[in-house]
Amino acid sequence: MEFMLGRHRNHGCRGRDFTWQGFRCLSLENEILRVVLCVDKGCDILELTHKPSDTELLYQAPYGLGSPHDRHGPVGGGPFRDRFAGGWFLMLPNGPEPCTHKGADYGHHGEASQLAWMGGFTADCPERIEAVLSVRLRRMPLWVERRISLTRGSGQLVIEEVIGNEGDEPLEVLWGHHPCLGEPFLEPGCMVRLPDGRQMPVGEEISDFQISDSGAGRAAVSNPHLGLEFALDWDAALFPVMGLWRVWDAGEGYPNYRSRRIIALEPAVDFPSLSQAAERGRALRLAPGEQRGTQLTATVSQKLKG
Repeated sequence: MEFMLGRHRNHGCRGRDFTWQGFRCLSLENEILRVVLCVDKGCDILELTHKPSDTELLYQAPYGLGSPHDRHGPVGGGPFRDRFAGGWFLMLPNGPEPCTHKGADYGHHGEASQLAWMGGFTADCPERIEAVLSVRLRRMPLWVERRISLTRGSGQLVIEEVIGNEGDEPLEVLWGHHPCLGEPFLEPGCMVRLPDGRQMPVGEEISDFQISDSGAGRAAVSNPHLGLEFALDWDAALFPVMGLWRVWDAGEGYPNYRSRRIIALEPAVDFPSLSQAAERGRALRLAPGEQRGTQLTATVSQKLKG
């Protein structure tokens, strides 16, 4: 694949390849959105900023990314919680509950969000900016490729993702996405709209995790005060369930200490772990050489303020 280095400009769609807190990052930007990916940590989407209102939509952990030189001791569930910078991360090949499957131990959400990815920009012009990143997992012969793009004048972030089995035996995986919304976008008065059309208010003291049917593959969180909405669309045939994680000034002790405010919309193959999904026959099964692809679209729209 040929990567591009477009001419420098500061208008229309544009991209930057830079180092932040010691990690390689890419930014994709147009008139409406600024998106920052941490290539060196899971290709996590660290920032999703609505530029006209200067509103960050994703949760930002107060310690940020930390440093690539941080040393993490052995802890149950792996290093995920100690390295959680917020943002939007990939769940692969495991869900939120640590497990053991076919001789391999998997921590919270699997290893894809802890690895350094490779890649760069494949389109770089005022009309469109696109990056393609990829990684090979360590604990099973699985590769991942992600294509992420913005087009001029659009509030839509498009993510196209493919996973493939490079081994000589079938693989079972739990695959999903985990965008964590936070302040300043989140505030009392926000509403969560679930795939079945039900709405839930934001702002009450709570710490819970709910699983619902994906329905048509769409959920949203709206802030009537700011007039902003974050809507997520996905393939409900591939991701038939959605997890809703809510933590708001609740959850005593590690890791929340009653100090986080997060709403996460989590379309996935299943929950809570790869081993349990496999036991129920709900894990995604890939034959040797088989690939599966999907697309997710995050739309940030500005409406009249409430």
